[in-house]
Amino acid sequence: MFRNGTNLCPGTAPGLLRSHLSRIFFTSSSDKAWIIDRAMKFLADDNRTLKQQLAIKEATITEQQEGLQAVQLKLTHYNDVIQSDDPITAMVIAKEPGMSAVTLNKILAELTGSLKHQENRTGSIS
Repeated sequence: MFRNGTNLCPGTAPGLLRSHLSRIFFTSSSDKAWIIDRAMKFLADDNRTLKQQLAIKEATITEQQEGLQAVQLKLTHYNDVIQSDDPITAMVIAKEPGMSAVTLNKILAELTGSLKHQENRTGSIS
């Protein structure tokens, strides 16, 4: 609270702060110094909060950029594989996730059977 009875709550808008500061011309010099000191503390708190929010957003952006780079490398690899004119064996495909061609073929057979079962029940694959 100002010495002249007006109140400046933390979080007030800058326009309201200006209206409070405009009263400086109608107060004593000691009140002016106190008002300016209070305003500077208020602005410093806002600045500190904004810097913290900016740091959090920058960290999020960096994390997202790293994730996008990893996904882009995978996408490039998969596009190269899909667009290739050379046939790819089950053994080559299975090696990437670390399984054998037999295991991959079993998984594909189960998925294919599951899809056929769904198609028979509903008339279309969902």
